[in-house]
Amino acid sequence: MIKTTTKTILPKTFHKKLFSQPQPQLQLYKNFSQHLVVLFTENVDNNKYLKTYSVKGFSKSGSTVETTAITTCPNVKVILDEPKPIGANLGPTPLEHALMSLLGCEIITARRVAQVNKLNIKEVNCTKMEGTLDVRGMRAVEGIQVHFQKVEMAFEVETNETDEKVQELKEKVESTCPVYQLFKAAGCKLNAEWKRK
Repeated sequence: MIKTTTKTILPKTFHKKLFSQPQPQLQLYKNFSQHLVVLFTENVDNNKYLKTYSVKGFSKSGSTVETTAITTCPNVKVILDEPKPIGANLGPTPLEHALMSLLGCEIITARRVAQVNKLNIKEVNCTKMEGTLDVRGMRAVEGIQVHFQKVEMAFEVETNETDEKVQELKEKVESTCPVYQLFKAAGCKLNAEWKRK
């Protein structure tokens, strides 16, 4: 059976009524809501919602890596490298690409959220995206995280919407941006400022 919650199925008015009831009535509503969840989800095929992304890459020499996104743009090459003297400095480092992915995913998600919620947005600019890590982690020092410990970011939105709407946009972006959620799941501390331009 597919796991879900009543929140995804039942209207808000039901929940408001549900949690304001005395205990016996509350249990009755809970049982009813669980029954509805089973009715609505037992025949859902989750596989049709799964999407797989595929990339490939190679390195002829040194630390320079040439990559391609097979799924979306197989003819576009993206170079990853390390600065000299370790690498040839022909492209951003993998860690910088991770920050770029976070930046790009947040802005693209913001565009989608704005469109769905009919928000009038012109430009979305990331003015700061800085990741901090302890390099001892990459040297296998015990007890040190290898990934970013924290990321500081700032976005400016050119819009005639209110400050409250911009903050609502921020919250929806952070809850639905896949890359943001990857960083969060890794235990990285994420500090973001969103404001009107």
